Amino acid sequence: MESEYNWDIIRAWVNGKLGMQFDQWNTPAGEYSLIWHLSDELEDYYGVYVWRMLEHTCISVPRNLWKETGAAIDRQLAAGRPVSALTEAEFWRAALGERAQRIIGPAYQGFLDEYHFRPANSQGARKLNLDDADDEAALRAFLAACPPDDWEASAILFKHQSVMGLERNGALVAVASAPARRYHAAEIYSVGVVTLPAARGTGAGLAVVSALTERIITSYPSMLLHYQTLRANLPSVAIAQRLGFEELATSLAVRLR
Repeated sequence: MESEYNWDIIRAWVNGKLGMQFDQWNTPAGEYSLIWHLSDELEDYYGVYVWRMLEHTCISVPRNLWKETGAAIDRQLAAGRPVSALTEAEFWRAALGERAQRIIGPAYQGFLDEYHFRPANSQGARKLNLDDADDEAALRAFLAACPPDDWEASAILFKHQSVMGLERNGALVAVASAPARRYHAAEIYSVGVVTLPAARGTGAGLAVVSALTERIITSYPSMLLHYQTLRANLPSVAIAQRLGFEELATSLAVRLR
């Protein structure tokens, strides 16, 4: 993100996502900020949420676990773990032990504006009409065939949003959506994509994300797009990189027992 305008939007968006001002957690490298859940998005989440951007790290936790989590973090840091390890699953398994029920991440956080978009071949991708019986049935069949963990990690939302799909042999093999996520004054379209296992490596995911990104940029040329995927999902990360998304942050979520 080369322009200060883009950075202002991203900072404001992250402020709203975490419920605090960027400058308040823009700590020196080698330190971190620990807050309790302040935002609407996190207030009902019983777990730890980590966001690392520009070498600075913010950790949001339930209010009643603030002291306990801070002590666990400090023990790991005192043992020689660097602050950058706060976005690693191993750090939290060691820090929280059996309290960590499920760890999702680390996750790639990429951002894109209209000037850096590099479209790919999106032939065959089309907008799905969720009010159409045939498209709705095709989407239900797609969901039934999709691995549950893949769907949860995709961050796809359907309600009131554009949904792009790609069909092969009469069935959907890849689906993408980009709900507009607004935090206070900042709004960014967050892209999510799922490709069925049998169609991976064939360009299906790239096609639907490219088509969706082009549709948004054409309709809202000044809007930024956000792309989240697990770092371990190398094909999904490759889609973001191919289309011009720039990695600006890493996140991790630890659901607690």
